[in-house]
Formats: sequence, structure tokens, C-alpha cells
Amino acid sequence: MTEARSKPLSLQELALLNQEIAALVRAGVPLESGLAMAGASGRGAQEVLMLRLAQRLREGHSFAEALHTEGGELPRMYRAVVEAGARTGRLPEALESLATFAQQTLQLRRRIDLALMYPTLVLLMAGVLFAWLVAFWVPRLSDAFFWMQVPETDWVRRLVWLQQHLWSWAWIIPAAVFVLGGWWWFSTRGRYGLKGTTETTTWSAFRVLPGIRSIVSNFRRANFCDLLAMLLDHQVPLPDAAMLAAEAAGDRSLRRVALRISDGVRAGHSLADCLAVGRDLPPFVSWMLICGERQGTLISTLRQVAEVLRQRAASDSDWLRIMLPTLLVVGVGGTAVLTYALAVFVPMSQLLRALGEFSP
Repeated sequence: MTEARSKPLSLQELALLNQEIAALVRAGVPLESGLAMAGASGRGAQEVLMLRLAQRLREGHSFAEALHTEGGELPRMYRAVVEAGARTGRLPEALESLATFAQQTLQLRRRIDLALMYPTLVLLMAGVLFAWLVAFWVPRLSDAFFWMQVPETDWVRRLVWLQQHLWSWAWIIPAAVFVLGGWWWFSTRGRYGLKGTTETTTWSAFRVLPGIRSIVSNFRRANFCDLLAMLLDHQVPLPDAAMLAAEAAGDRSLRRVALRISDGVRAGHSLADCLAVGRDLPPFVSWMLICGERQGTLISTLRQVAEVLRQRAASDSDWLRIMLPTLLVVGVGGTAVLTYALAVFVPMSQLLRALGEFSP
């Protein structure tokens, strides 16, 4: 059963898998039969994984053992939470917490996608309309200069060159939109958390856009705090929990924080001592975590910090969805209008000026 590995699950597939397993656990259905029936209903990656897990359970393995053996497509953090929940007898709570987290992650991803969709369509339409203008307007303009026996200006000759070489450049904007859109979709597919493979370079091309840097930073920090609370709540040791949460959050600065926490706690230092070194976390987050540790409420404090950071990310994404299209309409649309004006009114004014200066 372990020979044929399917591709890694996307975040949406992981959310669906988690929801189905949680439903089986809540209903009290034996997992081996429930997973087998659910896996037989389709041929997707999650169905294949369900069948493999069901086979392992039939062989007498526990769910945690089956997940550890057959869950290679699942993020390490997901396996750690579920295995910890199964060991402590809190599997339903573990699955519910994972389902909530995955749902929040998908919602923010949709916010960002919607914020980028409208400006992309504006850019695409501007490129298509300019190509149409060059293809149908420039030949008529050139004919007007010819029939009125007016010498073509340098500007008109440039437009004629664009018209003659239309297919050598008209495809660039649509192709760029398609390639960048596809790259954005596949590079961020499932990578807003739980995958543990996101690097800063995935977002670097988009960080020049206003608001993107703040959204990504706040969301990754929220993920880190939320995942760390989830792991600690299911009795995963703090050094291991910090490294798993940072790996799933996918941020280099958070990995540095997690490494300091892991090494410091193993060396006998407090969380406050670990966070006092470096500036990878905002002062507010560090202060809240230090207070939470001192008061013995670290788990609840982590969840409160995660909620605050996630609200900030959601607020920034709302701002991005409203303001970014406006800014890009002014930029892209204004550039398009200027280009159309230069392509139409400049040669027309040159033609009229030449006719006005013409003396029979």
C-alpha cells in the first residue's frame, strides 16, 4: 500500500480530508470502515490516502501509527497534532482545531486572490484594446496620410511599425498575465499554512504591491501562534512544537525564533530569555507571549495574539481589495488612456497641422 504515493495534498484537499475524518469520529463510526467507504467514492488524492489509512487500520495499527506510516503527503504539523490528539484521547478536539485553522487559511487566501483579480483583468483588457487599436486604427491613419499626400511623421511611422509587427508583441501582456497568474496559483496553492514549504521568495515579486507585505507577515505570525497553541494544547513539548509551527508557517524569521526557543528551552532557559534575543517578532507579540508564560496562560495568550494578527491581516486584505484596484486603475487605466491619446490624437493633430500648412 505504501509503494504508490500520490502527490502532496493541497490545503483545500487537506481541509476536506480533515472534515471527513472529523465527521466519522463525531459519529462514532469505526474509522477503518468509514475511511474505506469514503475513499471508494472518488479517485482524488484524499480518497487514495483514505484507502491506505483504512488498510493500515485493518492490519491492526492505531490511527496515529497509520497516519505516521501512510501520511507522507500530509504536513508534519498536521500529523503531529492528530497523533498527539489520538495519544491523549482528544482526537475530535484536535481535528476540530485543524478544521477551524484550515478554514480561516482558505478564507484569507480567497481575499488576497479577489484583491488581485480585478487589477489583472484591467491590465489584460488594456493590452487587448491597445492591440485592437493598432490593428484597426493605424492602417486607416496611414491611408489618410497617403491619400491626402501628407508625409508620414516619425510618430506615425512608429505606429505603422507596431501594426506591421503586431503578432511579435501583442501576445506579451496576455501571456505575462497567464504565466504570472498560473505561477501565483500553483506557488501559493496550499502554501498559506500547514504545508511547511513556503519561502519568502514565493511572495517577493508581489511585495512591491501596497499592503501585501503586511498581510503576509501578520498572517504568518498568526499561523505560527495558532499552530503553537494547538500543538501545546495537545501536549507536544514546546521545543518540538515551536519548530513544527515555524516550519508550517513558512517564514525564515519565525524559524529563527523557533530555533532560539527550542535550543533555549532545552538548555533550561525561560521563554522570556529566548524572546529577549533578536527582533524577529514584533514587540507586542513578544510581550504578550512573555506575559502568558509568566501567568501560566501561554496557550490562551497565543490564541489571542493569533486572533489579533489574523484580524490585522484580514483588515489589510480588505483595504487591499478596495484600494489596490483603485490604484491600479489609476496607474494602468491612466497609462492606457495616455497611450490611446498618443496613438490617436497626436497623429491626427499632426495630420491637421500638415493640412493647414498645405498651400496648393
